[in-house]
Order: sequence, then structure tokens, then C-alpha cells
Amino acid sequence: MSQEGSVALLIVLLIIAFFVAKKAFKICFALWHKWNVENVANDTLAAWERYENAPSQQKNVWGHEMQTSVSSQRDWQRNEYLKQMRKFEEAGLFRQNEQQERQRQPEKNGTASNFYKTKEWRKLRYQAFKKYGNRCAVCGRGPKDNLVMHVDHIKPRSLYPHLALEITNLQIMCGECNVSKSNKDTIKWQ
Repeated sequence: MSQEGSVALLIVLLIIAFFVAKKAFKICFALWHKWNVENVANDTLAAWERYENAPSQQKNVWGHEMQTSVSSQRDWQRNEYLKQMRKFEEAGLFRQNEQQERQRQPEKNGTASNFYKTKEWRKLRYQAFKKYGNRCAVCGRGPKDNLVMHVDHIKPRSLYPHLALEITNLQIMCGECNVSKSNKDTIKWQ
């Protein structure tokens, strides 16, 4: 075999080896990604269970325990009020009435940010990501494209407040697509 033939054969073998290594890397990356996504989902579910089953201590909107200060007469009265509210909550009356009242009344200005801090919304938002995935329903892009993902109300809360906590009224959108959609647009992109 001539020297040129052996060089050509060597180049062909290197090209084949490169493509085989590239395919093996893709397979390994896909397996790692699947394992990582499953573990993150399990860790998130475990965190929610810990949050739900934690002893009833006062927590802020992010679920962090709040530091207590020196008790005073006002704190004592507040604790008594909270005990009464817990009794109602345990009976299921307080939460049910609160949800019904929230759904009946259209939101006033300034309360929209409070809605997004509620425990019900944060839990529903997580369920929407779990159900619909982490890709924009309009353009198909996701966090890998360095985009922030939003959970959008198909029928806007301002016009349909009773659908605010319905998972069937939610869709995943990237920030760009969500900002371009107005509250008059009720297209379901899924």
C-alpha cells in the first residue's frame, strides 16, 4: 500500500472514530440528563412534602420560618387570633370560604402581586410545569435558550377571576411570548 493510501485510510478511520465518539457522548449526555431531571423532580416533591408536613410554625411566602421576637401583649393577642384561625382551618371552613371569596370578587388594583405569593398559586404553578413541561407553548423554546419561563393564564385573571386557580386555564410561555400577549388574547397554544 502506498503512503498516500495509508494516510487516506488513517483519515477515514479518524473520521469514523470521531462520529462514533460523538454519538456515544450524546447517548451518555441524554442518560445523565434524564437521571438528573428525575432526581430534581423527586427532590422537589420531597421538599413540598416536608413543607406540607412541617409543624405549624409561622412561615413567610417563600416557606422560610420567620424569627420570633420577644413576646408582648400584642403578640399574645395575635397568637390567640392565629389559634382561632387554625381551628377554622382544621375544620376546612376558613380555607374553603377564603377560596370562594377570592373567586367571587374581581381583584382590585395592587392585589395581583399578592395572588402570585399564595401557597395555592405556587403549588398550582409547579403542577403546571410538571404537566405541560418546560417549553414555551408558542415558540417551543425553553430555559436552555436562556429564557425565563412563565405560567400564563389562557383566560386572563382580570376578566375571569374564577378561573385563576384552574390548571386547565394555564399554559407555559417564555417571557417574550407572554409579554407580547395581552389580557384580551385568550388563545390556547398547547
